[in-house]
Amino acid sequence: MKCRQCGRCCIEAQGFLQATFEDLERWEYEGRNDILQFVDIMASGFADLWFDPSINEELKECPFLRKVGRAEYNCVIHDTAPEQCTDWWCVLCEDNPVLSQSTEIHFGSAHYIISNLSKC
Repeated sequence: MKCRQCGRCCIEAQGFLQATFEDLERWEYEGRNDILQFVDIMASGFADLWFDPSINEELKECPFLRKVGRAEYNCVIHDTAPEQCTDWWCVLCEDNPVLSQSTEIHFGSAHYIISNLSKC
């Protein structure tokens, strides 16, 4: 699948991302405290991403997303990104078979309808 690097998956999925146990183990092994500092491990065992402990709130977007052009973004932790991010199948990519002019997305408990996908 060819990514458009529009950044929408990293911006719009906030509040729904969680790290897996394997993510946490990998980041610990790699010494990625820069990533681990934004993980909120709750009593229930879930590990929410991206949480800023200094303000005790979830961040509005991924702290590792960088704008590199007018409408182009890069992930600076792509080599060790969370499993949920690497498994994401972007509904905006051209070779996605479910792509249409209006697409319904259910992500966790949220419900989105994205229109005019060709403009992303």
